[in-house]
Amino acid sequence: SLFVMALAALSVFSGCSAKKQTSQSRFVETQPLDSIEIKYAPSMEIGSTAPEFTARDTSGAEIKLSDYKGSYVVLDFWATWCGDCREENPVLSEIYTEYKNRKVDGKSVVFISYSFDHQEDVWKSYISENDMDWIQVSTLTKWHDNPVSESYLVKWIPSFYVIDPEGTIVGSAVKAFRIREILQSI
Repeated sequence: SLFVMALAALSVFSGCSAKKQTSQSRFVETQPLDSIEIKYAPSMEIGSTAPEFTARDTSGAEIKLSDYKGSYVVLDFWATWCGDCREENPVLSEIYTEYKNRKVDGKSVVFISYSFDHQEDVWKSYISENDMDWIQVSTLTKWHDNPVSESYLVKWIPSFYVIDPEGTIVGSAVKAFRIREILQSI
């Protein structure tokens, strides 16, 4: 429904910036947004189709976003070198634990973290050391050189998108706790 999409349109940010956000985003506040959240709202429109991507997981297997059609997907853009990403990871981990065996609107919820790290050993070590047990992918391409970053208009990390089972973006955030709010609103 339009209400659910509007409520899910929370756009929240606390991370590393590539460029200043210039487009205006609409917010439905469940908790007051701070200035960072307002300033760096994700650029992709709620209701738009999530761009397809292919990347490799930590074991080298090819992962495509479309592999998870039929499930809700929480897509996290991050990097090990980003302090705000490291700060948000424990919150994301908590939400993953809460939703990994739970259905939303009768559908499973899949978490995919897409890293902009370019050093494979650093990326894999961080994931292992921090018990990030959900799907982790990367092309080992730097953020500003990464076509996925461009297709998702990533200007700040961490950035999160919630994608519905049909592949439509239903929410976005830069603070992990907002992901819980979006999932609860569905």
